[in-house]
Amino acid sequence: MPRVFLSHSSSDKLLVTRLADDLKAEGIGVWLDDDEILPGDSIAQNIQLGLDDSDLLVLVLSRKSVRSGWVEKEWQAHIADEATSRKVHIVPVLIEDCDIPRLLRDKSHADFRDDYDAGLTKLLTAIRKHVGAPTAGARIRRPPYHARLVVESK
Repeated sequence: MPRVFLSHSSSDKLLVTRLADDLKAEGIGVWLDDDEILPGDSIAQNIQLGLDDSDLLVLVLSRKSVRSGWVEKEWQAHIADEATSRKVHIVPVLIEDCDIPRLLRDKSHADFRDDYDAGLTKLLTAIRKHVGAPTAGARIRRPPYHARLVVESK
C-alpha cells in the first residue's frame, strides 16, 4: 500500500484531517502527526521515521506552512532525493494563495483552493501515478509508528 507523509502547518489541521480521512478511505496509508506522535515521544525521531517510511511527501502549502520551520525541514529532506533519483518524492497541495518556496515553484500542484473534490481527484491521480495505489475503499492499515517502535525495540 502506498504511504504518504502529510507535511502541514498546525493552523491547517482541519483541512489536513479531512484530507487524511479521504486518502485513507481510498486505501492510502497516511502519516499524520496527531495519529503518530504520542505524549513523551521524540517529535524529531518520529518525523524522521515517518519520512523514511513514506513513499511520497504531500506538502500542504498555505501562508502559515511556507513560514514553518518544521514544514521546511520536511520537504527539504526530500528535495535532494528527487534530484538524485529523478523520481517524484514531493507532491504539493495548494490550499490558499501563498508564496511558494523557490525550489518548489516549477512543480505542478493539486489545487484545493476553489474545489476540494477536484483537488483530491488530482492528488489521488498523482499518488497512483508515482507509487501506485489500491482500488477505492480498500482501507488497508499498517499499525501506527509508535506501535511499530515498541515491537521493533524488543
